[in-house]
Amino acid sequence: MNRLLKYFKPLPVIETTRLLLRRAYLTDTDDLFICMKNENVCKYEVWNAHRTALETLGFINTLITKYDDNSCTDWIIERKSDHRAIGVINLHDIAEPNLYAETGFWLGEEYWNNGYAEESAIAVLNFAFNVMKLNRVCGMCDIENIRSEKLLRKLNMTYEGTLRQHIKIGNEFRDIKVFSILRHEFQHL
Repeated sequence: MNRLLKYFKPLPVIETTRLLLRRAYLTDTDDLFICMKNENVCKYEVWNAHRTALETLGFINTLITKYDDNSCTDWIIERKSDHRAIGVINLHDIAEPNLYAETGFWLGEEYWNNGYAEESAIAVLNFAFNVMKLNRVCGMCDIENIRSEKLLRKLNMTYEGTLRQHIKIGNEFRDIKVFSILRHEFQHL
């Protein structure tokens, strides 16, 4: 049993200046469908653009089921100014013996270039290092995902290398860049 999952029983709410990171609710369906139906949002993701709100509802129901069994480590990113669900951020592949996790995120395209991804990522890194006491957090991005790479570097993550044909996106195996940050490096952000 992974004792680090105790920090997600229940999923904690994390508040930043402009955002609330919280569990998903069925009422998020319309907001997230607007984001998830956009081909640009899922271009570098393993999931395809949603064609109907029913697909998005299924995604949310999956998260809710995981919250109910205390295994969900995904936060909805809510913009506090209008209570809109604008994306998702998570910690995953949490390894207790190594005090390690990976983080991943996506935002609806209309919310790009506003600092929301950085703000939510800093909050999650703070939780990972200062609450969970992890030693290392990794972030990965498709070799062509310049926006995500720029953000990972801005978070003071170090480029470690490229995993060749690591993830299948659509019908193509894609190269993935790996970045990481250590607890002592995060303290200096």
